[in-house]
Amino acid sequence: MKQFQRPRVDLYARRTFSENLSATFDFVSENFRTLFRFLTAFILPLCAVGALCYMSTLGQVMKMEAMGESELGMLSLGTNYMLTILVSFLASVVLAGVVYTLMQQYWARPDRLKGITYADIKPTVWQNIRKMVNLYFLIAAFGILLIVVFAIVVGLASTVSTPWIGVALVLVIAMAVAVVPLFLSGPAYILGGQTVTGAFKQAMRYGYRVLLGLIGLVIILYLICSLVSTALSMPFYILAIIQAIAGVDQGTSSLQFTSSFWFTLINYLSAILALYGMFVGYALLHVGLAFYYGHAAEKVDGVSMTKTVDEFENLGGEASTSPSAEDKDTDDESDKTDII
Repeated sequence: MKQFQRPRVDLYARRTFSENLSATFDFVSENFRTLFRFLTAFILPLCAVGALCYMSTLGQVMKMEAMGESELGMLSLGTNYMLTILVSFLASVVLAGVVYTLMQQYWARPDRLKGITYADIKPTVWQNIRKMVNLYFLIAAFGILLIVVFAIVVGLASTVSTPWIGVALVLVIAMAVAVVPLFLSGPAYILGGQTVTGAFKQAMRYGYRVLLGLIGLVIILYLICSLVSTALSMPFYILAIIQAIAGVDQGTSSLQFTSSFWFTLINYLSAILALYGMFVGYALLHVGLAFYYGHAAEKVDGVSMTKTVDEFENLGGEASTSPSAEDKDTDDESDKTDII
């Protein structure tokens, strides 16, 4: 067995805020190549489709600005926009499913992720992706419920007395606080072995106990992900600006350049790179949330201690199932005494 210089990063451990960040970056740095390889294989095809939908949406918007709105144009714009949302949703659930599957394998395999192949994760990765679909639908339903309640309160605030405005502001804060713990629902569902509703409840219970640290973690990792995404999106933004300037200029040479095959191809590839950078960057957020879930589980429920006690009890149970000859004689005498 290969000897690893780095100790394995445990999931369940009480950590400080900085230690949770360190655990996140240690895991990513140790398994960067494996994460990059699998995320590219799963996410890149979806990014290719998403880039096509996004470019079609952007092109339709520019066309409507130049030629005016039309019923057919609005229908095409709406269709492309819905397809973009659908592909983004699929990429999000696939990303989460792949990251959490690799983390499961990291703790389950003696060699961690060394030499892991698609065949090793095939039995669980698609199951985890389906789980994330179910979880995201539940979170979406919860979000819709919050929006409906908020809309009702805002409607009352605009038609009734002034105190309702204060109620609306309090409700906005409450909605924000209610959403934050749900960041832990993915790790609770996949890594914690909970049901979909159990993961939802556990995320709420854990999230409120570590709320401030969770908010700080999400903000820091989100900023890092945004920086990575912005850097990889710069080529697409530059080409989009060139295309917009050419459309305003209306010059023959400019239009020929932006309508050429090579410009369109480079623009398409830059859109793929932008989407790929965005989704792969968010893999860091999922890893960080997983370790923060482990910290919260250990802090609230002492999960690692509970597992140790369970293993000790199992060993004790196995020992008790194979009694010695003296124990058998004692049992026989006890049986006789009971009979008498």
